[in-house]
Amino acid sequence: MKYLLIVFSFLVFISCSKKNMVVLFDTKTSHLYEEVSIKELKKNYNEYNGKWLIVTDGFINMDYEYSVLQPQIRMNINDVSDIWVWYPDRGFNDIFKRINKKKVIIKGFFTTSSRGHLGLYPGAIKDVTYIAVYE
Repeated sequence: MKYLLIVFSFLVFISCSKKNMVVLFDTKTSHLYEEVSIKELKKNYNEYNGKWLIVTDGFINMDYEYSVLQPQIRMNINDVSDIWVWYPDRGFNDIFKRINKKKVIIKGFFTTSSRGHLGLYPGAIKDVTYIAVYE
């Protein structure tokens, strides 16, 4: 009986510690994606230039004239080592409200030739094909 109580407690702990992930946008493309953390992408952005990526642990921070992926949410948006994110024009107004300042998984094409607002950032994720948010 004591063994069952320990196992049950462990399972409850595991299930409570997981955050729910909600897929908000998925174009179901057949691209081959390489998985990378936001910290690794920021550190070695030239290595990932021209690749389809899955960034698994970034936070979206959006407001007037900026839309960036960061390792954690900061009030200072002037960190030009963050990664710019270009979104499709249609259907994103409701998604913006749900993902802003949240941890996301995002899939898209990373390029250093597109450098975001005023060309300040080291690169950008464009042609976004998937967004999931942790809620």
